Amino acid sequence: MSFFSLLGSDCAMIYKQSRKATPTKDQTLDFFKIAKDNAPLPRKAQTELAIQAQAGDADARKALVLSNIRLAINVANNHKRNGIELEDLIATAAGATLDAIRVFDRSSGANFPTVARQWMVARCQEVVKSRGVVSGDDRTTRELYRKIHR
Repeated sequence: MSFFSLLGSDCAMIYKQSRKATPTKDQTLDFFKIAKDNAPLPRKAQTELAIQAQAGDADARKALVLSNIRLAINVANNHKRNGIELEDLIATAAGATLDAIRVFDRSSGANFPTVARQWMVARCQEVVKSRGVVSGDDRTTRELYRKIHR
């Protein structure tokens, strides 16, 4: 049984998109429709689902990813830069939910959404940094960027 078959089709698509630089149109998900159709769960419910997902429950994993799509969209919007597609950032942030499930530790006292947000921010920052995008688009900033990266 493969890793993606454990995730379910929606989660597998999100995970695959988060690992690709540019998804093709046939792989594109409408994240905003998914967010509209799936309301966020309360913090305690998400924490309990995270424990179940760590134990191997595919339905719990899927519910966590889908309930955190709105959070992923919010984090992605905060990391929009010139030249980076919003959809790529959302897919990266949603895929980070799977990483958060893997490392979540209830004994730390943190709720799952807090851990998931930290992972989403970290993954989005990695994407922005790896693409070498400079914040701002004025002449002074471009010249400074060229001087630093020679």
